[in-house]
Amino acid sequence: MIFRRKTLLILVSGILCALPAATPEQQARFFAGVFILDSRKDLSDTLKAVRFRELEAVSGMKAADARALLVSIRKRPEEWKRLYDGMMLIVTEAQAEPKKIQETKDTLSKNVIKRR
Repeated sequence: MIFRRKTLLILVSGILCALPAATPEQQARFFAGVFILDSRKDLSDTLKAVRFRELEAVSGMKAADARALLVSIRKRPEEWKRLYDGMMLIVTEAQAEPKKIQETKDTLSKNVIKRR
């Protein structure tokens, strides 16, 4: 039984190590997205949660990975500076040139033609 547990633990840790880690660019994009999303006071909490899930999918980084990253770089100021600089560059670019967003009408608010 102990042998099986050790084998399973080694197998699982090997699989987790083989998973691709987020690149520094993905990390910076994720944290910049969190910063921008948090600054949006016009969005409801529900909409922020939806956008956060979209951010996770687009950036390739999950919230648990972000927490682990922050814990790991807490005592490495050079890594923190690299992440912060990358994040602020993205935030600055996003604020300088906001993308033109085309408004789409909500399909649920269209007038419905009633049949007679």
